[in-house]
Amino acid sequence: MWEYKEYEAILAGLHDISPEDMSAFGAKLKMLRMAGVPKIATAGKGKRLQYAHYDLWETHLALAFVEIGLPPVKITSFMEEARRIKLFKTVKNSSYEMHMVIYTYLNAGKAADHSDVVFRCDVMHIDSLIDTLKNSKDSQFKLVINLSQLTRETEV
Repeated sequence: MWEYKEYEAILAGLHDISPEDMSAFGAKLKMLRMAGVPKIATAGKGKRLQYAHYDLWETHLALAFVEIGLPPVKITSFMEEARRIKLFKTVKNSSYEMHMVIYTYLNAGKAADHSDVVFRCDVMHIDSLIDTLKNSKDSQFKLVINLSQLTRETEV
């Protein structure tokens, strides 16, 4: 378990944040916190929040989403689904390298903001990922995240 400053420092190290960029990084973490990532109860008056490994993992994944430009509402949606399907536990206990593929599709006739983009996410092991990428006629995927590597990175 970590207090906020330790949690922030670990994440800053994982994302190569320089000391001069810590203020902006703190703002990103605050934006994620306001969006419900990590999903952690308030500590109450006079008590400090304690962040667990799962909170660190969830925020590390959400920051990867921020880096590719996903809007907070989509990040929240992805993280709620990740919690529902117990993604962290699945990846942590898997003997395979698990990957997440994020696809984007444009909806015709919508505004030129994020509301015209539909995001879909699939989680799969490496063999399925290779087959999917080889056989896919859909070149709209935006990112492949190695969830197993991301999980190992948070084991500090």
